[in-house]
Amino acid sequence: MPDVLVRRAIEQAESRDPLVKAMVLLRGARVLAAMDKKAARQAFAEGAATAESLHLPSREREHVFNEA
Repeated sequence: MPDVLVRRAIEQAESRDPLVKAMVLLRGARVLAAMDKKAARQAFAEGAATAESLHLPSREREHVFNEA
């Protein structure tokens, strides 16, 4: 059940602001890691790439990774 909720949140995040999308993907990857390692790695990779593409100062980008 939790994996269904996380996958749904990730799907909904696709149309959101890139910062929201990155946070959902990175946090979702942590939850998915307990159930589906492959999906967790994919979510993390996409979340990391999205976070890296944000036009944020490095300190704020670091905060995104730390909070997720």
